[in-house]
Amino acid sequence: MQQFTKFLNTKHFTIHYETESYHRLNRILENLYGHYRQGHTSFYDIYEFMQKIDWHARSDWRKRDSNALESFANNIIGKNNVWSNDDGCWSAFKFTKNDESPYCSEQVKVYLTKNDLSIRDMFLDLVQYLLQNGIHSFSCKLTRYKRDDHICFWMYSDDFFLFEKYAAKYADCLIKSQPFIAYRGPFGINRDLKDANSYNGNVALMAKRYFKNVNNTKELDVCKMLDFFLKDWNGEIEKDESDWTSFSKTNCQVLLVILESFDLILSECEMPDNHLLLNGDKNLWNRLCNAKSWEELQI
Repeated sequence: MQQFTKFLNTKHFTIHYETESYHRLNRILENLYGHYRQGHTSFYDIYEFMQKIDWHARSDWRKRDSNALESFANNIIGKNNVWSNDDGCWSAFKFTKNDESPYCSEQVKVYLTKNDLSIRDMFLDLVQYLLQNGIHSFSCKLTRYKRDDHICFWMYSDDFFLFEKYAAKYADCLIKSQPFIAYRGPFGINRDLKDANSYNGNVALMAKRYFKNVNNTKELDVCKMLDFFLKDWNGEIEKDESDWTSFSKTNCQVLLVILESFDLILSECEMPDNHLLLNGDKNLWNRLCNAKSWEELQI
């Protein structure tokens, strides 16, 4: 485990960064805090502001496109292996191969954001590539509205390295739109969390909980926020039973994915092939997901 993370058994966040990304994230925190101080204090207020969701601008994906993709996939992997859902915000798909039932926390989550909302053709091309060339089951979704994350894929690591090479042809029209997501080239890289919230949802909760303990803008610091998060996880922050945003019961997977992501962003380092976020060890992720303290992890 130690070769994958430097944060094992960490009680406090003591790393200091003097990079442009450090100052940029502090400016973003100030903007979020200003929104919070204007009375937008709910988790959903912070999350939607953070993701820049615009319910008035639609992408070019339509229901007929979902039907066409399902038909294509049925011919490749069989009708019983295709699942889809459209909740009005996202169109989502799950493609099962080799009778696998993938557990998303074992998979790499890949974000793609295009420089405009014409995402249909790119999405279809990438899904068809994985259906025809990928080894494993995978899931994906694309937005029906404007937001900072247009397309998400969940796939196993060996399929990701194939996908990365193929999808690189779209690099010129992809943008790094999500400030709290670590990028490898034009692709945002994360994991789906064994948690009620997504990664960005947990970042919004972390910011909300941190803001409650900040008196003014001058106190804001992204490293102090991460230290507060770690102390909260370790049970050092006084618990308010009415506050469901406490991280004291969060598992090790959530903790390490957040810390490793912020470390990559703040250090401005490239993400290597053997980084934790790209790790394909199912046993490792299983242990991280089922431990809620360093003691339970026992590594």
